[in-house]
Amino acid sequence: MSAGRTPPVAPSEPFVAAVRQGPGALATAAARVACAVIAAIAAGRMLVATAPVGWFDVDPVLDPTAWAGILPSQALLCDAAVLACAAVALFAMRGAIDRLGMMLVRLALVPAFIVAVHAAGSGADAADDLWRGADWTAAAVGGAAIAACVRADAATGGLRALLAAVLLGGLAPLLVRAGVQLAVEHPETVAYYQAHKAQVLAARGWAPDGAQAAMYERRLMQLEATGWFGLSNVLSGVATAGAVALGALAAGAWRRVESGTAFVLAAAAAACVAVVAINGSKGAVGAMALGGVLASAALLRAARADGATDRADARGTRGAWLALGLVAGVVALVVVRGLLGEQLGERSLLFRWQYLCGALRAFAAAPAVGTGPAGFADAYLAVRPGNAPEEVASAHAAWADWLAALGVMGAAWIALFVGAVAGAGRSAFVGGDRARPDDAPSGPSALMLVAPAFVGLAAALAVVPESDTLDGIGLATRLGGAGMAMLVAFAVCATGCAASVALSIALGAAGVVVAMHACVEMTFWQPGSVSWVACMLAVAAAWPGRPCGRASWWRMPAGRVVTTGMPALLLVGSAAAVVAGALPAAGAERRM
Repeated sequence: MSAGRTPPVAPSEPFVAAVRQGPGALATAAARVACAVIAAIAAGRMLVATAPVGWFDVDPVLDPTAWAGILPSQALLCDAAVLACAAVALFAMRGAIDRLGMMLVRLALVPAFIVAVHAAGSGADAADDLWRGADWTAAAVGGAAIAACVRADAATGGLRALLAAVLLGGLAPLLVRAGVQLAVEHPETVAYYQAHKAQVLAARGWAPDGAQAAMYERRLMQLEATGWFGLSNVLSGVATAGAVALGALAAGAWRRVESGTAFVLAAAAAACVAVVAINGSKGAVGAMALGGVLASAALLRAARADGATDRADARGTRGAWLALGLVAGVVALVVVRGLLGEQLGERSLLFRWQYLCGALRAFAAAPAVGTGPAGFADAYLAVRPGNAPEEVASAHAAWADWLAALGVMGAAWIALFVGAVAGAGRSAFVGGDRARPDDAPSGPSALMLVAPAFVGLAAALAVVPESDTLDGIGLATRLGGAGMAMLVAFAVCATGCAASVALSIALGAAGVVVAMHACVEMTFWQPGSVSWVACMLAVAAAWPGRPCGRASWWRMPAGRVVTTGMPALLLVGSAAAVVAGALPAAGAERRM
């Protein structure tokens, strides 16, 4: 070999060296885009109705109106896209994701085996188990992948701001829809009922003076918005998280951004508060109040802080225990209310206690495999308490739903949930200090254009399934909502890039609110909301903490195999969702 000449390098050495140095700019950009697509899909799923079954529930001769939403086959395609994007993000950031990040993804995948077992069965619920279980699995995996990548991107925090903008921007069309329901659709529906009361009741086979007619009329006269969820409590839960996040972000960054940006955030927060107040969901109102107190306390602490981070660990520990205590307190409240029995006039929490008892009995009856994602309704009929008057398809508590539906493997998602709650509490008190104590910009200004583009595209695509049923006013309303989504996303991203501490506090408090409400409502069960709340909780929990054995983990041969094999496994799951789920479902839907 001649003097001064560089010795030849083995083909594998540049790859290994690049991996050990962490992902490059192109890999980081690919991971950000993949995570943003996951968040955009989650936001878009809130803006379109999902058919719970792939068959007719009414006679199409009597009601020929086209279904204005997506069917199970299309829902499965969305889930497959989420799994594929999670694979891309994890592969792109494979050199930067630490052991904790990979553990989150593995926990998210554990219940997938039970979902596949139920989906492969021959029972009547197999098809429903497939698409609902795929929804749950995609939400868990997408959230875990987002959390892992946000931790790996903690040097700038740009990914966290981007995802927060996409998720919170997706609330704008939902709020517009709620306003139309409250101001236009509800009065028109009531007027039609009063003008055709006899015909409406006769079509349902109800006597005008019967109990069923009285119950129907009482619910009809109640002013409430449901969005595309069909359930006012689910809309209230999502709006509660938005109210706390947007309000805290506006308050914490009031002097750091332009007044117009702060006004957009404050107006969106006020709209969320109005929806929650009008719907009157007690669980949502209570969670919003507690979340507001938590965010206010964290903002006051941040305002008095001098930038020192030597006690950040102690503050983070207290924040984590406080968040866990709030969520545990909600569960304890349901238990105490149930033990008090029927001597109190309140019924909402009493019913949730009955659902909880039924879920635990269903789990005890099939602890190994559970009832299946779609089997709880039938199981509850057999095990519900004797004084329970309702028939439900969900236990109205995320952890109870997972235990009943998935058996012991549901504990993996419960562990993820508990860890996310603790992470959200830490984020509210130390996340911003860890990232940038001087509040330096968290990422390139290009994110302020990228985030509105993602959420605007998601909102526009959500119009397609119901385009045939929209008149001119309806279409203008949908497109106006998409424009407002882009405006809110721009404001959130601009504020998050300018004030990282405020963003961390806002997301942490919102994550705790999501967790509290999920213990008394079905936000983690409903197909339109499960992806959004999972992503929101993941972004809230993934505060920029210290890496957990990143370098040593990657150098281990087993670590390289698992880290590289995980994206391949997700791609296989994505392909299976399409081949074994979406294509057969689409064929059945075409035949119908």
